[in-house]
Order: sequence, then C-alpha cells, then structure tokens
Amino acid sequence: MTPAGATRTLHDQAKLNWLRRAVQQGLDEIARGQGIEFTSMAQWEEEIQRTAEEASAHTARQAAETNPPARRAPRRTSTRRAPFDPLSPAR
Repeated sequence: MTPAGATRTLHDQAKLNWLRRAVQQGLDEIARGQGIEFTSMAQWEEEIQRTAEEASAHTARQAAETNPPARRAPRRTSTRRAPFDPLSPAR
C-alpha cells in the first residue's frame, strides 16, 4: 500500500507528463500551421476548461491503473458486553 502523499505525487507526475505531451503536440500543430484561432476570450476559456477536464480524466484513469484501490480488511464483529448494571441479577 502506498502512503497518501506518494499517491498524490504519482497523480501530479502523471498530470505533468500529460500536460508536457499536450504542449508539445500543440507546438507541433502550430509549426505545421494547424493552430486554433479563437474569436473571443469565452471561446478560449471553454477550450482551456475542456482541456483541463480531459487532463483530469486521463490522469484519474492512469492513477487507477497504476494504483488499484486497496482492499479493506473484513470488519470485525463487536465483542462488547452490555454495560454494568448494579441492579441486574449477577451474570
């Protein structure tokens, strides 16, 4: 089992790797004259939001593949006894 901090670091690293590939892909497209032109800031913001959602979904899938959820230990049944009642007959 990995500590929570290590899992977070793996998730951040996966997101950073995805972002680097996306930036390189974008730069390559611009170099080929295939860049996207936005006619408004709202259109640009929508593209940024879509890209962020895509990155989050990708890294969540990658994290799930890399770190499957830990199995929970079976629940133990309680062995508690009833509280002591001085007025009840002896046990």
